[in-house]
Amino acid sequence: MSCSSLLKFFIYSSAGLMIFLGLIMEIFFLVLGCGRFAEATESKGLLIATGTVFFVFMLIAALLGICGFKNGSAWMLIIYSIIALLVFVTFWIAFAYLKKGKTNIHEDFFEVCNGQKDTGLMADLNRVYRDDLSSIFCTIRCPCNLDKTRVPATIDYTYAEVSIDGAKTISECEDDPTAKHSRTIRSFIGWMEEKLECSGVCTLDVWYYFSDVNRGKPPYRCGDKLLDYVDCKPASNE
Repeated sequence: MSCSSLLKFFIYSSAGLMIFLGLIMEIFFLVLGCGRFAEATESKGLLIATGTVFFVFMLIAALLGICGFKNGSAWMLIIYSIIALLVFVTFWIAFAYLKKGKTNIHEDFFEVCNGQKDTGLMADLNRVYRDDLSSIFCTIRCPCNLDKTRVPATIDYTYAEVSIDGAKTISECEDDPTAKHSRTIRSFIGWMEEKLECSGVCTLDVWYYFSDVNRGKPPYRCGDKLLDYVDCKPASNE
């Protein structure tokens, strides 16, 4: 095989791979941007635009390499080679970073729940549940509008402070304890409740806070479901 054939194979195969990666990222950001969390945090437009810009950039870069080869333009091939190298190195670094991030999330969860760590996302979420949700909602500080006829007989909610004028979500409390936290944290917890059907991080809480309290008792701890989510494990109804 001649050098020209090898160069052609390299250019066309790498250009095709760049277009494929660009399309995958476009779909990823589109799906992410259409999710509830993106809408709640007002980042929908930014995420979709990011995916589009990335795809267009990869398409232009691929066309630059193909045109450079067909026209015998050395400067176009040099620019394309630099871009292709930077793209693939970036993807490799991102993959390694995400892999390390998954490990860190697992470690953070176990350290936070064992009282060995009090910083990071898991610790922040656990504090919100412990200090601002479970200790306030459906108490004298924030009576809840709980319909006990919809509560399973196996669950004892007799200790709950109930009022017909009470709150159905934590945001309806007269003094919303989550208002001091960022919109991102509050939206993230709301996303977990809806998407992952969970409540609580280290302990399983008895109700949902950011959706209707009358949904019943959440079946999962959010800490466990987050680990499943980052590991791409399918949802379980066991």
